[in-house]
Order: sequence, then C-alpha cells, then structure tokens
Amino acid sequence: MADPAKGRFFIIALVRLAGIGMILLALMIYYKEIAAPEIVAGVLAILGLLTMFGGTRYLARKWRSGGSCCE
Repeated sequence: MADPAKGRFFIIALVRLAGIGMILLALMIYYKEIAAPEIVAGVLAILGLLTMFGGTRYLARKWRSGGSCCE
C-alpha cells in the first residue's frame, strides 16, 4: 500500500509546476515569442502565481483537516 503523504507531495509538486508553466508561458507571450495579446500574458501570470501559492496552500489545508486524496 502506498503512503498517502507521497501522493499528496507529488500532487502539490505538480500544482507548483503547473503554476511555473503558466508564468513561463506568460513571459513568452509578453516577450513576443508567442503571438497573443499582452492581456493574456497578464492573466496567465496572475493565475500562475495564484496556482503556485494559493493552490498549494489550499491543498495542504484541505488535507490537514482530514480531506482525502490518493488513497
């Protein structure tokens, strides 16, 4: 049986990587490597930051209070 903490750690790491990916995509749009409006870059950057910091805190708080995952 797998340890639930390992699964939770892996999911939190993936959420952080998704946030970093959104920020990198926003930077590529901002510096014109990808053709898209700059407002899209701003929205992606904000969503990436919220995902990196808010998403991981949300998951950690949810699992600390007895929520289930990876079982």
